[in-house]
Amino acid sequence: MFLPVPLRDSVVAVADASYLDWAEVPETPGELRAVKSVGGARLEWKTYGEPGPCEIQRSVDYGPRQALGRVEHGRQEFTDAARPAGHVSYRVRVLGKKGASPCSNPAWVEAP
Repeated sequence: MFLPVPLRDSVVAVADASYLDWAEVPETPGELRAVKSVGGARLEWKTYGEPGPCEIQRSVDYGPRQALGRVEHGRQEFTDAARPAGHVSYRVRVLGKKGASPCSNPAWVEAP
């Protein structure tokens, strides 16, 4: 003979309105490519969803990333004319009205 077992959820979630009002940031840029060129390093990427201006970040020899430049709405390319020597990595993020997107995967070039 089986007796019914009452099922009760003992977990109670407590949240205020701010928990439900998450910032709507742009989607992460994808397919970032960095290619050596005569003028430096040429970057190309794709954006998804509602595009906005993009911020390009650079790291030299595995150091901290710093903002390198910004391209306006709709552009998906950038040339780093002052590309330093060594291992140089780049990443891109879209700047939205309510915040910035997560950064793209890095792309890098090796310079002599």
